[in-house]
Amino acid sequence: MVLWVVGFNVAIALLNCYLVWKIIQWRRCLRCTRYTLARTERQMRRILTTAPRVIHERQQGAQQTRLAYAKLQTQVQQVQQLLGLLILVRKLWYRY
Repeated sequence: MVLWVVGFNVAIALLNCYLVWKIIQWRRCLRCTRYTLARTERQMRRILTTAPRVIHERQQGAQQTRLAYAKLQTQVQQVQQLLGLLILVRKLWYRY
């Protein structure tokens, strides 16, 4: 009877040691996760504080690019009209 009690207590002690070991592992994992999340939060805060300024600058750049493209489009049309006129003049020149 005493052996049963001692054996049962040893089994409970071993189970408790296993549980403590697992809890320690989980705590390490959670600590690492907490540090990673804190570092990520700091980085995101730094990124997001500068984001509105960067977005505004990029919008201005995109607007300037659109204006330059529109200006080039009109120049391309003018060159096409000029080339068409030159071709017409050449055809008329060789005809007469």
